[in-house]
Amino acid sequence: MESCESSEPICSIDLAKKADGLSDSVLKFPLQESDNSIGFNDMIQFGDEESELHSFVHSMQKLQLNSVREKYRSVKYTPESVEGPLPPFITTFTQLSEFNLSHNLISGPLPVFPGDGTYFSIDLSHNYLSGSIPSSLFFGVLTNPILDISFNKITGKIPGSLGKINFGWINMAHNKLTGDASFLFGESKWATLIDLSWNELQFNMSSLRFSTFLENLDLSHNEISGSIPKQIIKAKKLKALNLSYNQLCGRIPTGGPMAKFHSSSYVHNLCLCGRPLPPCRR
Repeated sequence: MESCESSEPICSIDLAKKADGLSDSVLKFPLQESDNSIGFNDMIQFGDEESELHSFVHSMQKLQLNSVREKYRSVKYTPESVEGPLPPFITTFTQLSEFNLSHNLISGPLPVFPGDGTYFSIDLSHNYLSGSIPSSLFFGVLTNPILDISFNKITGKIPGSLGKINFGWINMAHNKLTGDASFLFGESKWATLIDLSWNELQFNMSSLRFSTFLENLDLSHNEISGSIPKQIIKAKKLKALNLSYNQLCGRIPTGGPMAKFHSSSYVHNLCLCGRPLPPCRR
């Protein structure tokens, strides 16, 4: 534990090295009420670099963050060091800009983050989150947020309210999402990556429109129907495409970035044809 000056409150805490050798350093949620609490009112540091949610000393039961909520901007992680549902205080950081607890043992529902900035990143991938996506997931955050909730157990439909948000990055792969996702696309969208693969999505792709910012698109392993819209050739920055294992039909568009994609991008659909697949029947 470090302090800035002897007369000042604790400004940083570094438990990363002190946790080495502890057999039980997993931070389990919800935290139990205890006198073993620690409070501070400036910055938290749980790692060797910037603010990280590193391995906790196993005897620490309560962490008081009240006085830092408006200043704290980054929560990061140590793989498999966080277990259980996220506690309510996690969503009280009003200016949080980065939240990364991926590759952990977190369960329960997705929380709602009431940020007020123009940049906001949530990475809760590779956990055990369940339930549906809250319609107010990015309440107050409207510009360029990043969302990665891949490799969880999230079910239900993607809320239409997310279509009003101009994401910078969307990864919802490897869940059990159903229904429509067409509202996440559009020529005015900013997302460079959209990965909705390995779900149970059902919508018609024919009318989708793609932005010039899009670089990576993976819709594989769903139940998407229709045809690949010709407008996709305007996504000139597109460098990775996977539409395999769906119910698509029709001629694969040519031109623009399409020549670079292998047949593996299109296999196991109903009746796609044209290069790089066999020619269409006349």
